Amino acid sequence: MFIKPLMLLASFCLLWGCQEDLMPESDADNRQREPFVVDDFTVNLNTEQDYSLSERLNNYDGIVLYFTMWCPVCDNHMQLLRSDFVAQYPNVDFVLVDYVSASAANSRTTQLNNGYRDFNVISDRDDYLENVLDGAMARVVLIDKNFTVVFSELFKNHLDLAAAIEGL
Repeated sequence: MFIKPLMLLASFCLLWGCQEDLMPESDADNRQREPFVVDDFTVNLNTEQDYSLSERLNNYDGIVLYFTMWCPVCDNHMQLLRSDFVAQYPNVDFVLVDYVSASAANSRTTQLNNGYRDFNVISDRDDYLENVLDGAMARVVLIDKNFTVVFSELFKNHLDLAAAIEGL
């Protein structure tokens, strides 16, 4: 008799929690924004190929890493990266970081099912980049040729990212 209302209440609480995570009350992002240098790293793409920071920076002026959960918010941001940034900044490598999929195969399937065949996707299965770059949903990070993180923010205003790329 009480099970149905209790289940309804539990569902409401869970959904409310998701809303709070995806729609914070404040735009304030209190994480460090000062430039900092990262060590060279090699991680795996979801195609099981190596992705070396130093090797990629030999060919590009910078690297933009976008942390994705493959949700609608991330999809909007990634579409904006595709339409407004990739062609405009051919000297920058744009890479998606999948930090939620349990395996490279799952990450690759999700990538293809969402229509992002044209991006490299890092499968951050061991949370390395998530920890080093303080990655989370919708975080965008720009690393320059000196291994300096010159931009690290939640993707709120694409003009901020454009200005950072212009400063490379």
